[in-house]
Amino acid sequence: MTFKDTQPQFQMIDVTLIEPDRASPRQQIDEVALKGLANSIRKTGLIHPLVVQPANASGRHVLIVGERRWRAAVMAGEKTVPALIRRCEPDEVLQVRVFENLGLGLRAPLEPRDMANAIQTIAERFGSREAAAEHLGGTPAWLKQATAAAAANLSPKI
Repeated sequence: MTFKDTQPQFQMIDVTLIEPDRASPRQQIDEVALKGLANSIRKTGLIHPLVVQPANASGRHVLIVGERRWRAAVMAGEKTVPALIRRCEPDEVLQVRVFENLGLGLRAPLEPRDMANAIQTIAERFGSREAAAEHLGGTPAWLKQATAAAAANLSPKI
């Protein structure tokens, strides 16, 4: 049975019952970016569930996709994480991981102007730019740069 034909099961899983797969193609994880993701998870929670194999004989799940999210959730002090449990054949695991990381039409970033407007709207909820920048995981200089398109009120063509 192929990955696409398996019926996923959603479950909150104890983070200690999840382990990364040593065969994962991701060998380098940027610690600064991981800390930023942990900060986001601490404030908002894990937005996208992990995808894991069904529990093995020892009751542990092996990650298919979401190792960065899992590591950041652990760093953030989360005890459980949302996960989709799906059986994935060994010869399919790498393909699923690569497709997930490429996005392949699943994820598309906001256009820069739309992102600037969204960040500006969130920042306006705070008493200072410093507080807003800290909440968003950046510096005041980053916040100024991130909202520059909104502040300039440029036309969509520009």
